[in-house]
Amino acid sequence: MQMKISKIPQKGNEDTIFRRLREFIEPVDVEWIKKIKPASEELIWKFYDMLGMKDLGLELPKSFIEFAKCAGESDGGLLLNTLHGEFSISKLISRVNKNHLHPYKFVFLYDELEMEYSIDLSKENYQRIFYEFDSEVCSSFEKLIFQCAVDLYEKEYYKYEVQFGSSIDSFEQSYLGLNQIDLFVFMDQLCDKYGLQKVWLSDEFYYLAYSEDISIVLDKRNGICGTILSEKKEFIEIFENELINKIGAIKY
Repeated sequence: MQMKISKIPQKGNEDTIFRRLREFIEPVDVEWIKKIKPASEELIWKFYDMLGMKDLGLELPKSFIEFAKCAGESDGGLLLNTLHGEFSISKLISRVNKNHLHPYKFVFLYDELEMEYSIDLSKENYQRIFYEFDSEVCSSFEKLIFQCAVDLYEKEYYKYEVQFGSSIDSFEQSYLGLNQIDLFVFMDQLCDKYGLQKVWLSDEFYYLAYSEDISIVLDKRNGICGTILSEKKEFIEIFENELINKIGAIKY
């Protein structure tokens, strides 16, 4: 099946993160660009200095800088849907407490429960994303931003949508669980069978597969949840049988 690239975020270097994000969002939300607010470079480097990174020989990730330069004082609701928090460099500056700094992690977001999302800059976990410092949730800031964009906007490209979820206990009693088959390995097999392609923003926590006719999103950071999207009901039905039923999931 031939891809329509316009329906998924494009892969590129960190310098182009905002352009690629805008190209994905703008066709289905022309108002988003009007809601975002940039952070000045002066403010970004003030944040860097307050974190004491220079003394450790650390740099802010390029993707973080480029995103902050365009949406560092308001992300227009982009992160709120998935991470339940709003990105603001000035608010982060007001909360920097040097007595409680982790030497190689810095907080970039507080959610509505005041829980922290941080970026790890150590050699072992470079740029990986953690929730409350010890629960890893994404492999990079760039991928996290685009995963949030997919969660919020991918459905706008399709007519039909089915959302589903499975608890850890339900999955263990499902076909995949009882046969000890990893969910993402199984998804790779379905991609081969039905001609889908795994999208670059996928990692060990999040999976996006795409073809001319369908998009499938899987997230296993907290149990399993996902979405099947298509212009055709018959494609939805195929993957209800092939995927949802085999992981012990419930449709929402």
